[in-house]
Amino acid sequence: MLRANQLVGFGAGSAGGGFTFTQSAASEWSGTLSDYTFNGSHIEGGGPSAANAGIRSDATFPGDMAFDLTWKIDIPDSQAACGVFNNAEPTASWSGSLLSGNMNNMGTNNAFWWQSTSSTNMHVYSGGTLDGTIDNPDVNDVMRIRRAGEVWTLEHDVGGDGNFSVKQTFSGTNSAATFRIHVCMYAANDDINSVQFGPAA
Repeated sequence: MLRANQLVGFGAGSAGGGFTFTQSAASEWSGTLSDYTFNGSHIEGGGPSAANAGIRSDATFPGDMAFDLTWKIDIPDSQAACGVFNNAEPTASWSGSLLSGNMNNMGTNNAFWWQSTSSTNMHVYSGGTLDGTIDNPDVNDVMRIRRAGEVWTLEHDVGGDGNFSVKQTFSGTNSAATFRIHVCMYAANDDINSVQFGPAA
């Protein structure tokens, strides 16, 4: 199961680490919302189609941005997927009923995402291109998808102390496009407790 937790001091609308973060709430998302329970910042999958039920951010990001998740418990042998995709993709390209959100069928420059495939491994993709396989983070570590100029990176903050290091540079590039965020839980009762996302401050 995956939990994402608000970084300390990074409340809604406040700046932290060079970004203006928004704390996730039901009003921030579209997609298969009926398969999630929103209670403040706590989001729990549990609807009738909770397996592979995806949601996407209503907020869009035309420039430098970051999307953070904090690991709260070890993921068992289930899966989760998170990423960003080009808002110019046709509406039908994104799917709320696929773990990947159909980002694997978007262009290399149009989707940047990861999928946790087991309790130990995370696959990192640009569109349908596998850029690499990395170890899942430990409890309380933060994973960040970040755009700076044309470069998209997946970054890791051990223990949530604010010090990020690059784990993977995505092979695709895109400096001008507007992006949305995708989150998908694999099974009912997987939890997200506050996703943080926002543009560069």
